[in-house]
Amino acid sequence: MIGMKPTALEKLLSGVEIPGYKVVEGRSTRAWTNQDEALETLQNSGIERAAIYDSVPKSLAQLEKMLGAAKFTELVGEYVFKPQGKPTLANFDDKRPVFNGAVADFAAVVKN
Repeated sequence: MIGMKPTALEKLLSGVEIPGYKVVEGRSTRAWTNQDEALETLQNSGIERAAIYDSVPKSLAQLEKMLGAAKFTELVGEYVFKPQGKPTLANFDDKRPVFNGAVADFAAVVKN
């Protein structure tokens, strides 16, 4: 990084001593060497699959793709909510309307 001063950590790692500081090993998290075999071993030892795996539902988009837009809307359309997007910078010729902060502020009130 041209023009940037090295951090204390970078200096210490390069061998420069800084009084009162040292480099130590940071925190790490455990990981599997072979997750598939480990989980299979647990199941083979009598632990039920349901105790090992969590079941999570498909996303809204995945379900809509699976059912088709019309069927999805027919069955669960009333439960779908699309909040206003966060403000973002765009070129002046962008087709989206200008962000209205008041709409975002009162969206929850209007919905109820």
